[in-house]
Amino acid sequence: MTAAIRVHRLESGMTLDQLAAAAGVTKSYLSKIERGISSPSIAIAMRIAEALQVDAAEIFAAPEESTEAMVVERGEGRTTVPATAGAPVYSAIAASLPGKHMHPFRVHPTEDEDGPLVQHAGQEFLYVVTGTVEVTVDGETSRLGPGDTAYFDATRRHRLRSLSPGAERASVLLVTTIDRHPPD
Repeated sequence: MTAAIRVHRLESGMTLDQLAAAAGVTKSYLSKIERGISSPSIAIAMRIAEALQVDAAEIFAAPEESTEAMVVERGEGRTTVPATAGAPVYSAIAASLPGKHMHPFRVHPTEDEDGPLVQHAGQEFLYVVTGTVEVTVDGETSRLGPGDTAYFDATRRHRLRSLSPGAERASVLLVTTIDRHPPD
């Protein structure tokens, strides 16, 4: 993702200062994202994508098998997440498919109980694949385990964190519906 943000920024002719201002983040933080030191939340990634005028999934793009009918991603090609990763890790699913109305991600949240509450346009659906997570929406907190789901309006302040320590870090399928495309 980090290289993709830099590539899109340079292709658009934007400086680090300009993109940071347009996305509502500091230049220092954006620089850390581009260098792979920090990982943005989905909400911040969406703001960066909007400032770059690209589909948010393009900045999370990964190699995929693609036909005109569908995008297939093989599990063995997924990035492994080190238990020591200090930031949440987001892997876009079907990033190369244009015109999407849903944006699916595989998320490995951190254990940070003081992580920021975020909000953005659209709705979110999450499905816990492994581990245990805590999802907070407008001050209401629920503990979820494998197979559990949550669906909520993403304009409400929310946070997701792993309750699974170390190597057992949780894995969540998260789908957001931020529509950046004109109606058909």
